Amino acid sequence: LVTACSVVLFVGTLGATDFTDFCEGFFIELLIGIAERLVVASVVEWTRKGIKQAMKWVRSRSWFWRAVLNLTFGYGGRGLSMTEPEAEGEEEEEEEVEGTPIEEAMEEILGCGTTCMSTILSPFLILLIMVFGAESQIAVKYGIRENDLVIYLLFGIVMAPFQVLMDILLNHAGEVKQGVRIYDYMLYAKYRWENRMTRWLFDDPRMDESIAEPLQSVNHLCFSPQFYFIETYYSWGILLCLMAVTILVNSDLNPFADPAFAFFILQMLLINRVMDESIKFVVFHVIWKPKNTSQFW
Repeated sequence: LVTACSVVLFVGTLGATDFTDFCEGFFIELLIGIAERLVVASVVEWTRKGIKQAMKWVRSRSWFWRAVLNLTFGYGGRGLSMTEPEAEGEEEEEEEVEGTPIEEAMEEILGCGTTCMSTILSPFLILLIMVFGAESQIAVKYGIRENDLVIYLLFGIVMAPFQVLMDILLNHAGEVKQGVRIYDYMLYAKYRWENRMTRWLFDDPRMDESIAEPLQSVNHLCFSPQFYFIETYYSWGILLCLMAVTILVNSDLNPFADPAFAFFILQMLLINRVMDESIKFVVFHVIWKPKNTSQFW
C-alpha cells in the first residue's frame, strides 16, 4: 500500500507546468526525504529524551518542591504535600520500551525497499498512462502533452539506479549517525536466505518470536527476492485497480449497467485463477531452488 501511494504521488507531480518545474518539485521532495531520515528523526528523538530528562530532574529535586511548598504555604494540607522518597528496592517507573537493533534496522530497510519499488514501478505506470491515454484521460486533465510523457518516462528510467544508490548511501549514513546496524542485519538475512530449507520461505513455519509481531513476516522473508516479488505483485495490482477506477470515473461509466458485467467478472476470475496457478508452478518448480534440498524433498 505504501509503495502504491508513493507511485501515485510521483505521478501527481507530472501535472507540473513544465519539465523544469517538475524537476524542481522532484528534487525538493528528495531533499525533504533525506532531511526526514537524517535530521527530523534525530530532532524528535533529542526532544523526547530532553523532555524525559527534564521531568526526571524536576521530580528528583526535593529542594525545588520544598521551595514550592514554602511559597504556596503547602504545609497543613491546604496546598501541596510532601511525600517521602521511595525506599531503595522499590520498583522504578516503567520506561518506554524501545525497539531492538534488529527491528530498527528492519524499519530502515523497509523504508528503502518501498522507495526503491515505487521508483521502479513509476515508469511502468507512466507507460500504462501513455498506452491508455484516451481511455484514462489523465494526461488531458493534467494538461500533459504526449511528448512530455515520453520525457517523464525516460526521466523515471534514468533516475531509478541513482535512486537505489542514494538509498544505499542513506543507509550507510544512518548506520554511522544513529548506530543502526543495517549492514550486519542484511548479511544475516542473506545468510538465512542462502541456507533456507524450503523453496518458498512461508512454507517454513518457524517465525522468530523475539521480534515484534508486525515485523515477523518481513523478517521471515529476509528481504529476499520473494519479499520484493510479493511487494511488486500486490502493489501493481493496487495500481491497476486505481487505473481502472480512474477510467470509469473520467468516462462516466457505470459498470453495473453493462449487460456483459457478469461475463467480465467470470472472465477475470478465470484469468486470475490461471495466473495464480502459473505463478505457483514457476515459484515451486522453476525458480528459487535452495542449494541442497535432498533431505527436505
